Amino acid sequence: MQGKVTMITAVGTRGDAKGKTFRAVEGPDGFRLQCAVTARATGTEVKSPRNKVLVKSLDEAARLVETGNYHIWLYNHEVDQLNLRMPSEVTVSRI
Repeated sequence: MQGKVTMITAVGTRGDAKGKTFRAVEGPDGFRLQCAVTARATGTEVKSPRNKVLVKSLDEAARLVETGNYHIWLYNHEVDQLNLRMPSEVTVSRI
């Protein structure tokens, strides 16, 4: 895909988060992703800390998610909820 990434989003599917937009938010160490390839190789859950990958830019986060091998943490401030989303569940917006 071409263009600068402006946001990575997904929509909540259950409970108080249903229908609400979740967005990738940069933490102190960057954007948080989880590597599904490492999880399969080590026999751990995708959300295990050993599978964590940090990147400094939204563009890099999108590039990894779009490989299909990385899940990304997204946040919604209305329900104060952080969710790990599979690549097929997110939308990458570009300008």
